Order: sequence, then structure tokens, then C-alpha cells
Amino acid sequence: LGLPLSMLAATGEDRLWVLELGISRPGDMEELGAICEPDLAVVHNIGPAHLEGLGDIAGVARAKAALFGFVRPGGAALANADYPELWEAAKAVNPAVMPMSTRDPRATFHCRFLGCGEGGRGLYHLVLQGEAMDVVLPCMGEHLSENVLAAAASASLLGAAAEQIAAGLSEAVLPARRFSVRDMDSYTVIDDTYNANPLSMRAAIESARRLAGKRPLVLVLGEMGELGREAGSAHEELGQCIARGDCDVVFFKGSMGPEVEKGLKSGGFKGAFHPVENPEEFAGHVETMNIPGGAVLFKGSRSQRMEEFLERFMAKLKEGKR
Repeated sequence: LGLPLSMLAATGEDRLWVLELGISRPGDMEELGAICEPDLAVVHNIGPAHLEGLGDIAGVARAKAALFGFVRPGGAALANADYPELWEAAKAVNPAVMPMSTRDPRATFHCRFLGCGEGGRGLYHLVLQGEAMDVVLPCMGEHLSENVLAAAASASLLGAAAEQIAAGLSEAVLPARRFSVRDMDSYTVIDDTYNANPLSMRAAIESARRLAGKRPLVLVLGEMGELGREAGSAHEELGQCIARGDCDVVFFKGSMGPEVEKGLKSGGFKGAFHPVENPEEFAGHVETMNIPGGAVLFKGSRSQRMEEFLERFMAKLKEGKR
């Protein structure tokens, strides 16, 4: 419903429309693709999300790649070749699809995260159809490389010059609650509470670890939804991912806490794990956490409302100033 409403709300005077096609079941993309008939179709990643409707990662790939069958004559298709299931499905639907990659510098479109610059700005290296360039963004993290690449590759295909692409990326603004970073007292607080799936959760944890550096890392996480029969194994794998990330304390909200804890134990986690049901219980643990500073990541599926935990943490820090 969102796509047609967005299109109907447009004035018709716009030079470009950038539209997101959200799907959760087989056939959704076919319905939406037939409505929008894009001049440029982009699928920049796949992950184990919406598995209740799409079954498995191959099902996600097929469902997303269906978009490439609705590209208008003379249009273009872009898919991330780093995901084998997506790349194979994309080529089967549209043999003219072009590859982008954050791993293979030989790809038609490539992006690599270089690190953090002054003021927390992100440095990225791009190769767009053979033209190399370095760009600086007001946001940072390796997990954003796919997004940066998709935006830059799209702009390049639509005729933007290198300097225009660099200028546009330098002024990029992330939507609210999407890896928004702010410093408060001795803490770096990361608000990534908009949503979560196994792919984005892993990327956020890895980026938070880099941002923390040698300081402690605290994770305040909520359950990942819509995973169907894969929910248990996905949360156990989340625990193993956390264990690899040298994290000090984990708070977790949701019924999948035992699965996360199981993954932590099998991964040799040495830190503290606290299941929590609400922000007040979380705040009580914070008082005894005994970590005077570091990075704190808040993330979970929309249904878990992890922003309430973040707000309680910020209030706790302000109370400590009084």
C-alpha cells in the first residue's frame, strides 16, 4: 500500500523518484514491480529477514530479484554480487544486471570503507565504472559501505559526475535511529533502534566494536522478529557473533534470550549477560554495571521498542550529573 500512496502523493514535477519496495511474502515484488516499472532497479543486499513468509535466504533472493523483471526498456539493474544467491537469481531474471561489490575491486561498482576521519566522519573509496574516487561522509562504519555504494552507483548510472556524487555524499543525512552516534559524558551512545535482522545486527555490532576501540562495549539488544522457524538458530548465532566481538556486557529483551545465551556460552563469552523485560529493570542493572565509559549500542526489531531503553539510559546519565 505504501508504494502506490507515495506515487499518488507526488506532484509529477519531480526529476527523480527514489522508491523503496518493501516485501514479506512471495508475489509481493511482482505486484509492486508492475506498479512502479523502474528505470533503475537496485538490490544492495539480502539477509535472513521476513523468513516467516519467504522461507529461507534463497527465497529472499528470488523474491527481491523479481524486481529486475520489471525494469523499463533501456533501463538498468544493479545487484550486489557479494551475495551468491542474490547474484544468481538476478542474472536469471535479467542477464543485463550489473554487479556492485564491497569485496571485489574488479566489480563494475566497488566501495571500501577506509576508516574514521576527523569529527567522526567516514572515509570511503569508490570505483564507479572504472573511475576511482575517495569520499567523506558525515556518518561512518563499514556496515554503511553497501548503502554508500548503491547510492553512488545509482547516481553514476543516472548521469551524475564524480564531483557531484562526492558533494552529495558529503551532505548525506541518515534517517533517525539508524546508527546515530552521539557522545555524552564518557559514553559514545549508538542509536540503531529503527529495526533489526541478523544481517544488520551483525554489521552494527562489528561497527560498534570498531567505534569503541580499546574502550568497553555494551550491547542493549532486542529480539529480532519475523524469522519463522529460523528464529532460534538466528539468535544462537547472534550470541556467537557477540562472543567474537570482545563485548563486556549484553542486555537482551525478548523470549529468545536463552538462545542468545546459549550462543554466548558456545562462543566462549567472558562478559556479563542480563535478560531484561523493561527499561526500568535495565536501568537498575546500569547502576551496578561498573563501567565508567565506553560505547553503548541500542538495537532491536521495531516491536521491541529499544528506543525506550536508550531514553532511560540517557535519563540515567543526566541524573548522575545532578
